[in-house]
Amino acid sequence: MKILNNKYNDLKGVSPVIGIILVVAVTVGLVALASLLVFDLGEGASETADATVSVSEKSDTIEFKVIRNENIESLRIQTPTGDEVEFDSDIGNIENIELGNGEYRVIAVLDDGNEEVIRQISISGEAELSGDFDVDDPVVEE
Repeated sequence: MKILNNKYNDLKGVSPVIGIILVVAVTVGLVALASLLVFDLGEGASETADATVSVSEKSDTIEFKVIRNENIESLRIQTPTGDEVEFDSDIGNIENIELGNGEYRVIAVLDDGNEEVIRQISISGEAELSGDFDVDDPVVEE
């Protein structure tokens, strides 16, 4: 019996390479999933504040208005004198605080009880403050 030498006998397919890549990818995925389950890596992570507070300076007060709120229980404003004013975080709620020079902090109290400074505002004698502030970039105190 004579074996025919066909020109297609020497060609190799791409299938073995793709198969090996898929096997490696599935193995890496399973190892990652197993390590998450074994070491409880997702546990203990706390939620961050997700809200928008509009801050504007009036003639003799500063107005804080809740524009958007996803997970905040209440808001607190710490004045330059150290006093704290707590107000409801319902959308549309407005709190006016007597204007004074210094630093104001807007503190969010989350549903789980954690607190997060979401904005620091400095007022000096001739500065004007206006605009919306989003808490996607919370202030980190060092």
